[in-house]
Amino acid sequence: ALDNNISWDGDDQAGYIYRNSTSGKSTYDLTDYTYSPSIPAYAPNELFATERWDRPSVEANMIWSFPVDNGEDYVVSLYLANGYDGTKFADQREYSIQIEGVTVNEEVDMSEEFGHQVGVMMEYVVSMQDDSLNIEFVRDVENPSINAIEIIRGSEAPSKELATSLTTVAFG
Repeated sequence: ALDNNISWDGDDQAGYIYRNSTSGKSTYDLTDYTYSPSIPAYAPNELFATERWDRPSVEANMIWSFPVDNGEDYVVSLYLANGYDGTKFADQREYSIQIEGVTVNEEVDMSEEFGHQVGVMMEYVVSMQDDSLNIEFVRDVENPSINAIEIIRGSEAPSKELATSLTTVAFG
C-alpha cells in the first residue's frame, strides 16, 4: 500500500504474482510463540501463523523475485520463526539467505539463535542494479522457511512505525 496503511497480502491465490508454487505451507497455533523486539509495532503477530518452506523433493532453492526500480535502495525485512517441532533444537534446520546473489546471512539456525517459536525480523538494505529484487533461501540442513517478506523503498522508510510499504507478502 502506498498510503501508510500496511497491507499484508497472502500468496495462496493461483496465479498471484508473488506466489512461490515450489514451496510447502504450514500453519501454526501462536499460543506458545514469543516475539523479538526487532518486529515493528505495525507487523501483526499473525504473520507467524503460516510459513513457507522449501520442499526437499524440489531440487531448486526457494526463490522470490519482486519488481523494483533500478538504481533505488530498498529495505528488505524478513519475518522468520521456527514453528516446526521437528526442528525445535539447534542444528536441525540450517540455511543461508541470499539477496541479489549475495549471501546476507549464512547458516541461519532459528532455534539455536533465537529459540523455537520465537518470531524475529531480519533487515537488509539493498542497492538495486536491475529491476528485479531476488531473494533466495539456500538449503543446508532440513528446509529453509520464511513467514513474511516486506520490501520498502529506502527513501520511504525513515521510521518503522509508519513506514510506507511498497510490497509486503505474508504466507497465509
